[in-house]
Amino acid sequence: DLRIGPEIIKHHTDHYRRLRNTLRYLLGSLNDFSKNEKVDYDNLHQLEKWLLHRTYEMNNSIKEKIEGYQFHAIYTEVHNFCTIELSSFYFEIRKDLLYCGDSESLERRGCRTALDILFKHLTTWLAPILCFTAEEAWQCYVKDKKDSIHLKTIPDSNYKWKDDDLNNKWKRIRYIRSLVLSEIEEVRNKNIIKSSLQASVEITLSQNDRNLFKNLIAADLFITSEVNFLIEEVQTPIVKISSSSGNKCDRCWKILVEVKDDGICKRCSDVIKKHYS
Repeated sequence: DLRIGPEIIKHHTDHYRRLRNTLRYLLGSLNDFSKNEKVDYDNLHQLEKWLLHRTYEMNNSIKEKIEGYQFHAIYTEVHNFCTIELSSFYFEIRKDLLYCGDSESLERRGCRTALDILFKHLTTWLAPILCFTAEEAWQCYVKDKKDSIHLKTIPDSNYKWKDDDLNNKWKRIRYIRSLVLSEIEEVRNKNIIKSSLQASVEITLSQNDRNLFKNLIAADLFITSEVNFLIEEVQTPIVKISSSSGNKCDRCWKILVEVKDDGICKRCSDVIKKHYS
């Protein structure tokens, strides 16, 4: 016996909206994506490699649950993946690159390559659960009325994507990021800043934690304009938030000292000159 009522329906409506919004984000981000844009796995940024590792883990987990007839567990796992790891983490970080980055850059092409792989996996995972939504999303992507997501099978898991060391590294980065976001929210509640891009972040952390951010732009991960690291042997990083100094870029909205009278930062200026001049 199953219970039903307004609150239960509302709860499932919210869940459905999150899954649908995930597909909408992917479709918008992959607009006009072509095979010529694809990047080999070895040339992907480590954040995209982390995403593919999680896609590999999810794919295996879903196949195992199908074999065991654990259909509700599949729904819960996919929903949590879309909500926590995609919408609140990966998508939030990559918005700036997708909206403001150079469309021909290796990093942006690599991002869209990973999103293409993710979309094809996600639609096959959702096809037996949200039959019409998965088909609608698939038709929007392939634009071939004779093709159907219900003619596809769940893709084979690509063992090359498996990287437990990278996954452990990003678990720690995500933990540090959660500390930063928590402090930013407190400062926002005090009306010191209005958005995270107005925040200047100072983090006191151990050398091991500092090494995690090598070859990464911490400000992009935290969605702030500035990040400074202080090295001290502490177990839990200590985060301090202040208001950024500088001017707001009219294009990417970052607060940077380099923004002058023209109102845009160097990155945005280079992209505009390259593609629109």
